[in-house]
Amino acid sequence: MRLLVCALLLGGADDGLKNVRVVGARHVHYADHAKGIRPLNAMEAGLTLSILAELPRPALGVKDGKLLRATSDAGEDLLPKKDWDRRLGFPALSEDRGSVVFDVTLRPPGPQAKGFAEISGAFTYTAGDKTEERDLGLGDWSAGSKGKELGAEIEQLREEAFDKSHVLGLTLKTPRESVAGVDFYDAEGKRIEVRPAGYMATGGMVTLNFASKAKFPPKGRIVARMYADLKSFEATFTLKDLDLLGRPAKK
Repeated sequence: MRLLVCALLLGGADDGLKNVRVVGARHVHYADHAKGIRPLNAMEAGLTLSILAELPRPALGVKDGKLLRATSDAGEDLLPKKDWDRRLGFPALSEDRGSVVFDVTLRPPGPQAKGFAEISGAFTYTAGDKTEERDLGLGDWSAGSKGKELGAEIEQLREEAFDKSHVLGLTLKTPRESVAGVDFYDAEGKRIEVRPAGYMATGGMVTLNFASKAKFPPKGRIVARMYADLKSFEATFTLKDLDLLGRPAKK
């Protein structure tokens, strides 16, 4: 398998992706949505490959991915006809934010094909090395309390029935990837131990949930650690000489 990778900082240079490879494959030969025939829950025939890439730096988010070229070793163009279907699907970062995995959807190759000659695409990711603290101005901790920074609001306070932990939902008017973390302090300035308990992001807003073993106090201070000096990087990848499962083709 030959692998070509490069990445360009929008306005500067980058040192490229590493260890790009196919880590999963799903091939649907036939489907008929109108008749309710949906093998592997697919509505139409096609081939989906899941690709893993190591990033040159921890990323905060991945977006704007697109498949640019896909050909079989029989010379067929396997790019989906619709531009919408050429998007990279479900990009997800690893826990350490050092790798990304995403899906690409291809038209099914014909019976003469034994593999892929080339699969290439591009995506944009954001990264930031520095953080700055922002006191959200949330002195009173009750549902509906509003802060003075980042449109902060305590969305809810609840107790989980299954483990009796206490959960605070914090809404911020900022993208999820811009938040490095959130710290909680009681009225005396002592830090409160919390753990992340999920989030929901829509557009430029995010609701972050935090769980504590003890009940949250009625007053305190909440400080958001925000990534500063965010930069966007455009990464491109090219995979060549693969079999139909995305493995290196045997010579």
